[in-house]
Amino acid sequence: KLIYKCFYFATLILQNAYFGDFESTAYASWALKIVGKDEDINSISYLRSNLRQNNVLDRAFLYILTNENVYSDWLIKRQNNFTGSWDANVFNTAFSVSVLGERSQAGTKGISWLKKEQNFNNASSRYGSWNNDLRDTSFVIWSVFSEGGTNIPPPSDGRNNTIINQTTS
Repeated sequence: KLIYKCFYFATLILQNAYFGDFESTAYASWALKIVGKDEDINSISYLRSNLRQNNVLDRAFLYILTNENVYSDWLIKRQNNFTGSWDANVFNTAFSVSVLGERSQAGTKGISWLKKEQNFNNASSRYGSWNNDLRDTSFVIWSVFSEGGTNIPPPSDGRNNTIINQTTS
């Protein structure tokens, strides 16, 4: 949001609703949500009206931004029931799992598929990666197998007690 004072007579407020293309707008909106600036997200109508047909990431972004079941329902229906993936795509699957929740039925199936897709060839220089790709590997680790994901519960002490702040004296 940009605020300009014009000749001391009026205040002009420009709302950001478009960041160049769908993906840039979606990522920028997600970043605003992550940092707690939900009130500054003015791109939802743009994203809805430019939704690409059968695009998993578009629905995942709209679900994470709006929390509307129409998008989560679409994602769940689009998941491959046999493999557990979305479009047999590592990035799409990791993003969908993160958005829908690792503990959801769809999330559990997606995680199983992701584990099978990891490179376990010891002779490979890309051992442990997904698709031998830095973006896919880093996103899977951050969103699904670390505390970076959107739906990962807070740490617990092993007795189902959530640890909010742990300090040592």
